[in-house]
Amino acid sequence: ARMRAEEEARMRAEEDAAVARIEAERKAFEEEERQLEEQARLEAQRAEEERVRVDEEARYARMEAERAQAEEEARRLAEEDALFAENAEYQRRAEEEQRLRAEEEQRLRAEEEQR
Repeated sequence: ARMRAEEEARMRAEEDAAVARIEAERKAFEEEERQLEEQARLEAQRAEEERVRVDEEARYARMEAERAQAEEEARRLAEEDALFAENAEYQRRAEEEQRLRAEEEQRLRAEEEQR
């Protein structure tokens, strides 16, 4: 009876050890899964941060291109305005010279008629 009790105790100890080993393996597996999930979450977060960074860089590049285009348009308009002002001044001078010539011709005709 004592031998049988010792045998049962040994078998229970082996079963308990097997249960403890299985439980330890289950916990290790769960921890590994938790770590993999955390790693996947961090990788997804990094990917999202990278996507946001790329989007921001693209937005900044578009803004820079628009700014450069606006500066070029402003420069072109300023050149057109300057050319228009130059042409207007040239036209004003030509009209003034024509007026002065007409006055001079009229004065000369008046002098000629007085003679």
